[in-house]
Amino acid sequence: MNRPRPAPTAVLIAALPHMKDSFGEADLNKVQCFAGVCGCFVTSVNVVALIFYTLRLVYFYETTAVSGDVYFGLLGAITSLLALQAMAVAFAVLLLLGIAQKQRSYMVLWVVSALVLISIETVIVSYSITLQQATMNWDPWHPLELCFFGAKIIASGVGIGGVFFLHRAVDSDLERSDDERRFLL
Repeated sequence: MNRPRPAPTAVLIAALPHMKDSFGEADLNKVQCFAGVCGCFVTSVNVVALIFYTLRLVYFYETTAVSGDVYFGLLGAITSLLALQAMAVAFAVLLLLGIAQKQRSYMVLWVVSALVLISIETVIVSYSITLQQATMNWDPWHPLELCFFGAKIIASGVGIGGVFFLHRAVDSDLERSDDERRFLL
């Protein structure tokens, strides 16, 4: 006795939960995990840079000595350069993997905003180091210093966005494991 063949649409709908790997979903989760780890690192380094910046302000207003002021300023600049390198590597890899073409608009926005921040902070950090080496007159209210402070806060937010992608990747892995477990049962 011939059994009725299921409609092609029904077969496709039944197979959809198990076709994620065919579209590179597993690789995409690895990329999101990578973005999340880089986001955690960028956020932590930016927070350290903000702490050095705050210490520099306190030291600047509490004493007339310049050595501590320059010391904290250079520490802040070094940590900022570390954050810039981490951001540059992370987003270069994301672009090379084509994440901007295959993912949603918020991922594209994250990449673009990070690249803009890299450009802004590179200019400001270079200016800050040059200013500290060339003169003792550091102005904490200089427009570039204020832009630098704002960029650090925004960059911390961008790093938190990377943590969001890490959370999404973990959720996707859990959902896929549940689907595979139900399929085996």
